[in-house]
Amino acid sequence: MLTGAFDDGIVVEGREKGSIVSVKIPLALSGRLGPDGTKGLTEVLEAERQEVSDTMLTAVSERFERRLAEEGAKFRVELAALGSGLRQEMARDRFELLKWMFVFWIGQLAAMSAILSFLLRR
Repeated sequence: MLTGAFDDGIVVEGREKGSIVSVKIPLALSGRLGPDGTKGLTEVLEAERQEVSDTMLTAVSERFERRLAEEGAKFRVELAALGSGLRQEMARDRFELLKWMFVFWIGQLAAMSAILSFLLRR
C-alpha cells in the first residue's frame, strides 16, 4: 500500500489575523524551493486566500443588503395597502355603528314617550 505517495509533503502552518492556516506543500516542491521559498509560497497562498475571502464576503454582504432593501420596500408597499384597506373598513363600520345608534335612540325615545304617556294618563 502506497500511503506515502499521496501524502509526501510537509505541512506548513502560518498565523495571519488570528487564524491558523495549514497548507500542504509537496515534498518535491518544498525541496526545490527550500525553506525560505516554501515559507514565501505559503504566505502568498494565504494572502490570496484572504483576498478571495474578503472579496467574497463583500459580494455576499452587498447582495444581502440589496435583497434586504427590496424586501423592505415590498413590505412597506404591502403595509400601506393594508393600512388603506383598514381605514376604509373602519370608516364603513363607523357609519354602520352610527346608523344603529340612531335607530336605538329613536327606539328608546319612542319607548320612553309611550311609558310617560301611559303614566300621565292615570
